[in-house]
Amino acid sequence: MKNKFQQGIYDLEWNNYAQVDSTVKHPLGQLSTILHETVHFQVTHRSPYGLLVTMLYKLGKKDKRLTDTAHYLLSKMKITQECIAVFYEMIWYYEKNGKEACFHHLRDMQLNNREYFDYLQPLFFLIHQHDDLSFSEKLEIANMLTQLALSGNIGKVSNASKPRLLENHFKNEYGIGSKALIPDVRFKLLSSAAQSILQNNEEFTVEALFNKAGLEHKLSKHEDVLELLHTTIENHPQKEDLLEILEGMQEINLSETYLWIHPNSFTSYKISAEISPQKLVEVLICGSGAVVLPMLISPSTYPFMFMDNVTKTTYGGFVKKDTLIELFKRVNLPLTVHESSFKEITNNPNYFKVIEELNRPLYVYIDAPYVKARPILNQYLSDDSVCIMIAVPHVENVGLLVIKPKKNEEIFILQLFFITITITYKILLNRGS
Repeated sequence: MKNKFQQGIYDLEWNNYAQVDSTVKHPLGQLSTILHETVHFQVTHRSPYGLLVTMLYKLGKKDKRLTDTAHYLLSKMKITQECIAVFYEMIWYYEKNGKEACFHHLRDMQLNNREYFDYLQPLFFLIHQHDDLSFSEKLEIANMLTQLALSGNIGKVSNASKPRLLENHFKNEYGIGSKALIPDVRFKLLSSAAQSILQNNEEFTVEALFNKAGLEHKLSKHEDVLELLHTTIENHPQKEDLLEILEGMQEINLSETYLWIHPNSFTSYKISAEISPQKLVEVLICGSGAVVLPMLISPSTYPFMFMDNVTKTTYGGFVKKDTLIELFKRVNLPLTVHESSFKEITNNPNYFKVIEELNRPLYVYIDAPYVKARPILNQYLSDDSVCIMIAVPHVENVGLLVIKPKKNEEIFILQLFFITITITYKILLNRGS
């Protein structure tokens, strides 16, 4: 769900990690963005519809048609997901800073981030009105509407292996099928019904919501998702492989899953055109940053990148081994490689010899959340290794895990992580559940 204001991404295909841009200013603070991504995670894992999409992505590794179906179904809960996530941010901000500050931010959002202001509209009435309700009560209502929207009749997905047929089935936005299943359709109807019930001081019940929204009184459970998926793969040519994935996921206790938040930057440096080795020397001497060997082609020729922190530009080119060594004699800059390149270096004596000739500490950067990087990091841990955690200067709440696999080698493994652990968003999430 990318847009020009994006500060975080919840990766639903992996379903247990999110990335938050730690290099940009977050209007409501970085923790607000973390809260936003955590809400996406909670909503997905606590709802039958979210579970279905998650499992289809997993099964889609064996059948692209199931991935296509997951993409389609994901697009049909975007408004619901973004609305509840932005709502949590606003309620948190309202509670911390007061009504006037919250409304001021909403006016600013309306002018400068209209997309997300529009996402909030189904629940806007809970912020703008009903001061008689506590923050916990407002969260409880918002969560109820979200869960009801995402608990429609899963049985309507009868063609999970045929995404085109599925799309045609729900072509009529407010048809019977869409109202029975599609979260964004149900969410809008339920929110409108809730607003009417509160305005008229009527009894607020699930039955009253369904009656006023014109929705059938049928809710799916997680067991219905598993039954649907077993039916879907029953006659599939890759049935055994799909069953293995499905059974592995069934063993996961969803109530015990948690979200890893990984610091990252979505704002890339400008990319310079390829420059000559002579020009690289000038750039290196004048700049301040890091030299990166993104990949290895041969022990005699190297793709070469210099990420200049001063000009926010990445310079690149190809250099011969002798030129590379000569460059490093003239500048005092760190040498960084990706973990995949480091494997090649350690397995190929010719590469390793070049690194030794450079006579420079080698930094191996793992650009992946800990939940994915853990098996890689474990490879470098032993009784002889040394680990430290340090704060990254001038970057809010971000730390760096540094592993030195062997005390007598100048090789360092780097992994970014968030160092601030707060229970603020946990309290918020639990209050309305």
